[in-house]
Amino acid sequence: MAHEQNINSYLFVFFKSTEKTDIQKGELLALIEMQHNNVIIESSEIENLEGENDLKFTNNSIIDKNRDKILVIFLSQSAIVYTSVRLDIKEIIRRSGYIHSCGKFIFLSKWDNLKIKEITNDITAFFKKEQQEYKVLFYKESDNPIKNKLEGLLIDDKRYHIENYHFNTAQQKIEMSLENNIKKHGKGFKSGNEKIFIIKEKGIDNSSPSVLSNLYNDRNIIDFAIGYLSEYKKDNPIHELDEVKEMKPFWSGIFTTPHRLMNAMINLAKLDETSTVLDPFCRTGTISIEASQIGCKSISSDIFGSQGAKDNYDFLCSGYKFFKNTVEKIDNQIDNNELNEELQNKIGDGIKDNNRQGLPVADNDVAFKIENFSKRLHFYILRRYEMENRRGSSFIKQQNRKSRDKNDNGKNLPNEVDFIKSYIKNSKNTFDYTLCGKQLKLFEEQYRKTNEPVLNLDVDTSGCFTDGNYLTKRVGYINKSAENNIYPVFKINDICDKKDFYNIAESTIDAVVTDPPYGYGEGIDKEKVEEIYKSLVEKSFYWLKPFGYLIICALDKVKTGRKENLLFTENILEIINDIAKKENVEFLINDVLSTNKHLKNIYYWKSKYALNRSIIALQIIKKNKQL
Repeated sequence: MAHEQNINSYLFVFFKSTEKTDIQKGELLALIEMQHNNVIIESSEIENLEGENDLKFTNNSIIDKNRDKILVIFLSQSAIVYTSVRLDIKEIIRRSGYIHSCGKFIFLSKWDNLKIKEITNDITAFFKKEQQEYKVLFYKESDNPIKNKLEGLLIDDKRYHIENYHFNTAQQKIEMSLENNIKKHGKGFKSGNEKIFIIKEKGIDNSSPSVLSNLYNDRNIIDFAIGYLSEYKKDNPIHELDEVKEMKPFWSGIFTTPHRLMNAMINLAKLDETSTVLDPFCRTGTISIEASQIGCKSISSDIFGSQGAKDNYDFLCSGYKFFKNTVEKIDNQIDNNELNEELQNKIGDGIKDNNRQGLPVADNDVAFKIENFSKRLHFYILRRYEMENRRGSSFIKQQNRKSRDKNDNGKNLPNEVDFIKSYIKNSKNTFDYTLCGKQLKLFEEQYRKTNEPVLNLDVDTSGCFTDGNYLTKRVGYINKSAENNIYPVFKINDICDKKDFYNIAESTIDAVVTDPPYGYGEGIDKEKVEEIYKSLVEKSFYWLKPFGYLIICALDKVKTGRKENLLFTENILEIINDIAKKENVEFLINDVLSTNKHLKNIYYWKSKYALNRSIIALQIIKKNKQL
């Protein structure tokens, strides 16, 4: 039975707001459920809590004291969790794709309700409960070295007021007031290393609609201030590669599933170290890389071959020493004119003929005939330069401008060698392989010492990270599959071959998690794409255990205006339903409905490029094979 004094409250801050994706909601709920699957878990939006626009960590009335329960309250880019049971927040953030930081929740208030005295009283009460004193910071845009790193959560200190005071003046008053409170009540307080952050969040006001509410959306927006103790921050150097256009060596010529998104998709399936996950469309190897941090078994295959996926996995997941040696070899090869000429002569054979998209050859790819690993990666990067150049990519133009800036007033034109250097050399403005390697090294060393992927930073190591405010506990990527010599498995497949089940036995896979081709950039016509999806669903129902998960990225919107000869979410849901009825398969929430009614099992993800996606997440029930 829960008791009032046992109520805990946490805040989870996400990298992306719900404007970009809502999969972080399902991911957080799944990770909590993995720790407490017998506890009632309820979720709500902040605007749905009547009269609760001001919340505190001491607000125990929000939880039923007569039974164990977890309440998750979602805002635009964060979530408050009230719980009568303890959460291992370190493990949740380690597993997560979209959690930026997490810690103990202190207070939430509408910005226009903020009072300096109430802020200082709430924080002082928190000090008393914790018996420690922490440094208090507003997470401001002016303090953040990476612009919009947290998007809407940054406070614009040039525009805001607290009460009638300009922001900076109010901040000084808060700091002075806290000092006075500690002098009065602070006997016995210890000094804590973590920091209390006050961040800005957004909600929707549906309580008092006006005539102009539908015309001017800003009238419905509420600014909130949230205070929380930041105990852990997520740093995954591999995830950071998403921010600079997929800097994995092997690139498929089209932008594939981001690592954070695939990480969240895996978490929806609630996989653990005993699980097996299958991706029949692995392309650049994202699933195998992300599954490695859980330690589960992964099988990666693709109709275009899987050597490139394996190369990316080996490069990023074989340990810092291997990573460092490979980068050093490529660095030493850059100025080898004879090698560059040899590799450049192969580039034409490595790209599809007359293809303005610059897609690589899939069948019998010339790259895979280069046996030396560092030379093959060197070739991948050279080929990407040509692939991007063919499509007139702004990425190439951006790199060219940077190269000209470094040369003598732009007299020396940039070339492929400059492009490779931009990949592997240290730069203040990009997250390159050199910096990625330093962070991998830090986390590996810490893991060997403590068996935990958590690093307590000091001044000497802070230069390896990008956000100077978070010099506390940082959770990083660790390859938990490193000691397993059998997995991941990489295969070639023909998903549409009726006889080809990759020698995978029936009902042996815990989850099929994949991002199939859409026919948009791969040069596949609609009929072939439809055949691929039908075969994928049919075989997934065969492979999956009776209560396994099928999680698919689907095409939801094309920003370029092209709609002809493409399959969209509604078409794929229809395929899933038709095959499920034939195979006597149901879903945990009954039939999949169309996307006009937003369901828990359908999420969205808005790309900054050409395609928006929906994520269809289903737990199946094989009626004739129930355990």
